[in-house]
Amino acid sequence: MTMMSDKTTVLVFAICKDIVDSYSGQMSFEKAKLGGLAVNVTMPDIE
Repeated sequence: MTMMSDKTTVLVFAICKDIVDSYSGQMSFEKAKLGGLAVNVTMPDIE
């Protein structure tokens, strides 16, 4: 697996946050059990 640079990581999370926000979703972050970062994304049901 290739590691992203810090600038790339920030850009990817900013784009994801914009998409999630546009659908009134939520993003949360926590330390992963095996190391690294766990990203949780919750999106509302679409009717």
